[in-house]
Order: sequence, then structure tokens, then C-alpha cells
Amino acid sequence: MTNLPNTINSPTVLRLFDAIQLAIPNGNKRLEFGGSVGQTDEQPHSYHRSWDDIVHDNGYSVHYYGDKHRLRGLTRYSCALDLTFPNADDMVKYTARLHHLAITHGGKLYWKYGVREFAGTLDNRTTFGYDTTRGVRTFGWDDTHLFHIHVSFNRRLITSRNILRLADAFRD
Repeated sequence: MTNLPNTINSPTVLRLFDAIQLAIPNGNKRLEFGGSVGQTDEQPHSYHRSWDDIVHDNGYSVHYYGDKHRLRGLTRYSCALDLTFPNADDMVKYTARLHHLAITHGGKLYWKYGVREFAGTLDNRTTFGYDTTRGVRTFGWDDTHLFHIHVSFNRRLITSRNILRLADAFRD
């Protein structure tokens, strides 16, 4: 595996991870940075790839308005965050909170907070994914999401401070 040549971490996503870590009790001991920037073997449409390193065929992560318009200065940033929880109960707890936030905030979670989608587990047996742009559950996530929560962000908002609001979903 080699790194994607043009993809870098978004400073805002790194700050979000720090904010989430502070929001979780004993977070420094329980939460691990599972990654933001993908590898070359990552899916060609993954949000772990930057706009510069992604396939531009109107695929999964390049067809929404916020994924392809007004990206000036934002094309090198990865738009994903993986949060690894060693405790299975935390996976269920925080996936459920993200799901609740998505249901109660509807499209605002995408347009205002910048969250495009997330995946985790609600029962420690099946992967649960959710598309905030359409407000529907998604399928096809692999079993690694039983052990980490994946969050993808609106590419246009990847440096917006609004993304930091997501840390509130992890606050006890």
C-alpha cells in the first residue's frame, strides 16, 4: 500500500478528532484515530481520497453538489474520519447518537454540519450506514465498521468550523 500522492488531512477534521476525544470521558485512553487519508488500494470513490486523487466519473463521492462545486483551495483534502473504539458498547452508543442526530436534523446534518454519511453498528453484529443527503440507511459497508465509525464530509465544507459541532454527539 502506498499513500495517495495528492491527498492530505484537513486541519478541521484533525481538530474534530481532538474535540471528540475531549468530549468522551477518558477519551484519551478509549478513542483512537483510525485515519483520514486513504491508501491507493482504497475504493476509487472513497471520501478518504481527495478530489485530486479520486475518479471523476460521477460516482459515489463526486455527484452531490457539495462534492463538486466551489472547491477552490479544497481539492487536496481527504473528507473522511475513522474513529476506532476498543469498546463494543461505545460503537453502538455513538453510532446510535449519530443516527439520532441525522434523523432529527435531516438535511441540515449535510448542508450545515458537513456530514455526508456515516457507518458503524447499532447491535455489534451488523454494519449500519446512513446517507444524510437522502435520509436513508445504506448498505454495502464491510465488517470493519463493526470496530470503527466512519464519517464522510461534504467536500465543499471540509474546512468549515461547522464540522466541529459533530463533537457534541460524543459528549456525555
